[in-house]
Amino acid sequence: MSLAILKSNTQIAQRVFFLHEELMKLPSFPRKALECDFNLYSGTLGKEMLGMDTLHKMVWGKLVARMFEAMAGLFVHSSDIHLFLNVVNGALVLHPEDAMILRLCM
Repeated sequence: MSLAILKSNTQIAQRVFFLHEELMKLPSFPRKALECDFNLYSGTLGKEMLGMDTLHKMVWGKLVARMFEAMAGLFVHSSDIHLFLNVVNGALVLHPEDAMILRLCM
């Protein structure tokens, strides 16, 4: 839902600032965006769980990328930028074999 809101060009700066503030209030950000249990990937539903986790990481990556695109040159919270980059880097480290993740993160 957050990604869909950021796709609209009306009042994009206010929406990005609001989303940034809300993410910074969460004590679990960016840990929850990157959390995964590798034990779930083996077993009867292992491939499906891996696919869901990959999709989860890709949506987080798209959200962060859209925030950066919308705020090109106006990102004033430079002290928090490493938290958002951790989401992109973490998705790349956790799923380096997936072509879509590679394309998104590079």
